[in-house]
Amino acid sequence: MVQLYARLDGFYGNIQNNVNTTNGVADNVSMTTAMAGPGYQYNFTKHISVYVYTGYTIFNDIRLRDAGGDDVKNVNDSNTFYSRAGIKFKI
Repeated sequence: MVQLYARLDGFYGNIQNNVNTTNGVADNVSMTTAMAGPGYQYNFTKHISVYVYTGYTIFNDIRLRDAGGDDVKNVNDSNTFYSRAGIKFKI
């Protein structure tokens, strides 16, 4: 089955041992990513399938932040190619 997908993903986490940067001390890290593209899924049985997704990140923002939430370092903000493949087990 061929399909189109769009995905919004992200995380926010504390850094256990703070990181010193040229702009200050990083206390946490955050990431926000939006991506879209085509995908393919093949169903072997009702409960097992394999999938392949490819696409491009429309928005990509990975930053180190201080305890006040201010940006200390921009780790990555460039849009890139994205691919993902795997096996799905459905209940």
